[in-house]
Amino acid sequence: MRRILIASHSPTLTTGYGRVTREFIAALSGAGFSVYAVGAGYDGAPHAEGIPIMPATLPGLTTAIGRAVEEVAPQVVLTIGDPWMFDDMPAVRRAHPFSRWLACFPIDSVPIPDLWKAWMCSADGVMVFSRYAADAVRSQASVDAIILPHGVDTARFFPADPIVAKARVGVSDKFVVGTVAANQRRKNLPALFDAFARFARGKDDVVLYLHTPIVGELDLQPLIERFGITEITRATVHYDALHGLSDVGLATVYNSFDVFALPTMAEGFGLPILESQACGVPALATDCSSCSELLPHPLQRIRVRGTEMHANGMVRSLIDEADLADRLDLLYQDRATRDELARRSLRFATACQWKILLAPMIDLVASLSSTPFDRTVTSSRHDVL
Repeated sequence: MRRILIASHSPTLTTGYGRVTREFIAALSGAGFSVYAVGAGYDGAPHAEGIPIMPATLPGLTTAIGRAVEEVAPQVVLTIGDPWMFDDMPAVRRAHPFSRWLACFPIDSVPIPDLWKAWMCSADGVMVFSRYAADAVRSQASVDAIILPHGVDTARFFPADPIVAKARVGVSDKFVVGTVAANQRRKNLPALFDAFARFARGKDDVVLYLHTPIVGELDLQPLIERFGITEITRATVHYDALHGLSDVGLATVYNSFDVFALPTMAEGFGLPILESQACGVPALATDCSSCSELLPHPLQRIRVRGTEMHANGMVRSLIDEADLADRLDLLYQDRATRDELARRSLRFATACQWKILLAPMIDLVASLSSTPFDRTVTSSRHDVL
């Protein structure tokens, strides 16, 4: 049986990468591969994932991959995550030879750093999560990339009674604007506070719900106070970014929302955008990077007013806060429009089933693993770095 080693966030975690890793494992196991995993954030505790998982830290993930290669001797190593998570993979390849490396990664902004371009060229196969990323990789790194959008499990994320969901979350009888996001500067949560404060002015039945840690890259509490929305803001209690809510709990949070809003500066994919829509909640997000591909109606795409430069010279987008406030107000005032967007959003998300989307990945892994394993096998592409 062909052996596949998957490396990413641990499939035991509730992170976005953890969710994606679980889907990859299930798909490859179902296709007859013998699957092993290296899980960043996994501490070696008993788990129910049905495959061997080797503990790893981040940083330090590539060191664990080297140890796993020696133990498992895989035909294919499949990495899922940002290039910086696996920046030493070419060196690992030289120190612990294995047959093929398939790199699956997001690109959320451009230009692509030169080091990343060389890193991409060292892989035997490249899969990215959006058309935006594929266009960037092909034009700037001259690397052919297969597009592998993320999917959603509609058996876990689906419309449920909003009255029940609101009661469970603690926002009964309110119009809820909600977001599910990491507390990172890239998510641009201060812009959401600004837009919500404008929208909420003069209304006594609206609430902002945050499924995010209040203290992270930003301390959100002073910002919430600054915009005068402390009394109408709620957040998930005891939020834990790694061991957070179950899928059932997260679906309840989504179903308590009347509108999902994400004023992000850039997204490699944007799983919460898709998951919220699978729950029948209309999503609003910045009209940039991969977000635009996940929003089936122009009304859902928040206008960009400008850009700013971030690390490695990559340029990211800034939303027009007034535009977001206006769209929130429209959906608050116009129930018919909100219901129509909810229907469109649900139809779009329902078509994004993991089992359909992962078929190209299975085919590519099968192709890459067809070469018999030989620890002396290398490729000239690996000498780029």
